[in-house]
Amino acid sequence: MFRPVRKRIVRIAAIILIVSVILFSYSVYSIESNVSTHRNVSVLPGSASSVSIREDNVQAGNDLEYIIASHNGTDINITAYMLSPGGVHSGSLSIININQGSKVFVADSSGNWTLVITNNAHTSAVVDVTITNIGYLYLIGAIFGFILLIVGIVMIGLNSYARLAERRREKNRGFSE
Repeated sequence: MFRPVRKRIVRIAAIILIVSVILFSYSVYSIESNVSTHRNVSVLPGSASSVSIREDNVQAGNDLEYIIASHNGTDINITAYMLSPGGVHSGSLSIININQGSKVFVADSSGNWTLVITNNAHTSAVVDVTITNIGYLYLIGAIFGFILLIVGIVMIGLNSYARLAERRREKNRGFSE
């Protein structure tokens, strides 16, 4: 292999590595910035009492995830669902006698979604709620950035291996530098 070609491959691999790190970092940062946490949410007992938490700017096709973690231990009986802008119930979840539960689903419409939590037990419940709104472009960007990172590392590794093999051949021929 000619040395100018090898230098070009190393430059391309370095550019791929830089692009992959930037793309992956930006995508992960964007995903992380779309997480909202609500701590110590008190949910009164009875099916008539419910708590609503609003998630703004959801786009159709985004992954919505919510996690409900109880402070009451396993003495809990909660149902939750996400209410779409059109009033459709999505992502229903029942948490009975466990510490936490989560639900992931794809948003079918754009707009402001609301998480409705209902306590079906006879005692008050205190919960932490985390809602994640992941855009599919950010998810694809993170995956593509990770793949580019692997490609860049493999290109540099193969180039180093080719250089080592060429030096061995030169040494065996008596052309060692």
